[in-house]
Amino acid sequence: LIKISDEQSFDYVSPIGEKFKAVSYSNVDKTKGEKIITHIVDVGYEISSRHNGLIEAGLLKNSSVLIFGLGTGGIQIAINLAKCGVGNFHLFDPDRLEVGNICRHQAGISHIGRKKVLVARDLLLEKNPDIKVNTYPIKADEISKDKIQEIIKGVDLIICATDNRESKLLINAINIDVKKTILFSGT
Repeated sequence: LIKISDEQSFDYVSPIGEKFKAVSYSNVDKTKGEKIITHIVDVGYEISSRHNGLIEAGLLKNSSVLIFGLGTGGIQIAINLAKCGVGNFHLFDPDRLEVGNICRHQAGISHIGRKKVLVARDLLLEKNPDIKVNTYPIKADEISKDKIQEIIKGVDLIICATDNRESKLLINAINIDVKKTILFSGT
């Protein structure tokens, strides 16, 4: 990138307002140094550009979602929310991805053995690199109750996609005081 003056044409404006022109040269034939066309793409904008005119993708950029359980249902929900433009995620799941999960889960074989929250974070960032993802590889139980209460206060939506009744009851009990919108899915 070459910094340019205001009078020249430019390809990119930095977050602090500086203008740049992208210039690239082919290195195939080192003697010629032939210029090649270079484009700088705003990935965050381009990812949601197909939504323009249909939905206001930027509308959800500052929203925050807390998801408990990142198995088959939780990961599907998380990925679709990221594609819709939700900007902040808090992910809870203590489990690791197992071979038996692969037939239903969005992640592939290369992720076996990894914590589900880390797999989910990587999958979400692949769909939308402009989001913020906080991961908590811990179980939703009495031990983590204080941490959950702290996080719930700052989110707009809670999704409980855990696979056990005890965690669902605990999350619901915590939410009674803060009265956030909560959706339950799964068994």
